[in-house]
Amino acid sequence: MIGTGRGSWAVITPIIPPFNSDKCSFTYFIANGGRLTGLEPRKHRKTKERTQRPGAHVLSPGDTLTEKAGHRLTEVFAADDPTGTLQAVWKVKEQMRALLRTGTLAGAEAAREELKVLVEAAARPETNRLYRTVCKWWPEIEVLIVTGATTGKVEANNTTIKNIKRTARGYRNAANYKSVILMRSAVRTAA
Repeated sequence: MIGTGRGSWAVITPIIPPFNSDKCSFTYFIANGGRLTGLEPRKHRKTKERTQRPGAHVLSPGDTLTEKAGHRLTEVFAADDPTGTLQAVWKVKEQMRALLRTGTLAGAEAAREELKVLVEAAARPETNRLYRTVCKWWPEIEVLIVTGATTGKVEANNTTIKNIKRTARGYRNAANYKSVILMRSAVRTAA
């Protein structure tokens, strides 16, 4: 009897075709005696280039912009920035990136001086605060430039530990918690 017994819901549920085509309709299904034959996997449409919102190039690194994107950025500055503030702040951002990419202390000091000139030209509280932060952290920035050492690995480990804690719903035994952290760390190191 239809609708009784274990798993009978599969018999009485309507059949939903996976996608709309001539060879995959309910009529085609019935005509072929309930067999879904002749079906090909769904072909993915070619997606157009992702269109960005207007002004999104402002956030992109200047050295990675295509010629078209650089032209668009110039148009945005010309049309939407009559005071030149946005362009000045963008130059500060680019100079900060250049400062962090330098490989020598002399190059970093020159980039810092250029950053100071651009910050003064921008005359914005945000850029002033950025420059004060750079000055305050200058010894650490020098260490970064000389050694290239960052806290990226430590931050990744902290994130992993937080994810273990989140998925564990609270360990009652500290030894078990520690052993799970060490095992996952060992697995990541071995991979």
